[in-house]
Parts: sequence; C-alpha cells; structure tokens
Amino acid sequence: MLTFRMAENRDAVEIVCDARGVAVLLAAIAKVMSEGSSHKHLFGPAAGGGRDLDAADPWGQKSVSEVVIVYDEHGDR
Repeated sequence: MLTFRMAENRDAVEIVCDARGVAVLLAAIAKVMSEGSSHKHLFGPAAGGGRDLDAADPWGQKSVSEVVIVYDEHGDR
C-alpha cells in the first residue's frame, strides 16, 4: 500500500504505506538517481490503471492519482 494525500486543515502531504509501499517508493527514488533521469512518475488506478499507488488509504481517504519525483542534483531546475 502506498498513498499520498493532502492533510486536512494543514499544509502537509501525508504518505501512508506498508512494506510494499516503502519498497515501491525507495525503488523509484533509486531509479531516478541511478539513471540520471530528471523525474519518475508513480501512478494509481485513476491515472490510466497504474499500480504504483493505491486509490485510497486504509481509512478510505482518497489518494492522489499521480506522484512525480523530480531529481535535480545541481539545483538548476
């Protein structure tokens, strides 16, 4: 399970995950760093049937359907 959502009444992002979700997130970060690519997308079911993200957290709160990890080694973006 891996979900990202905006926290209620706060300017914060909440990440809810289990061991599989942590593995997905760490693999995505490792991939963008090792390949030197500028970004990596994680998609949920609402984004064309993606399987990286779950549609909702365990409490039924809707997750975002896409997360983009942007990697910028030199701070020039």
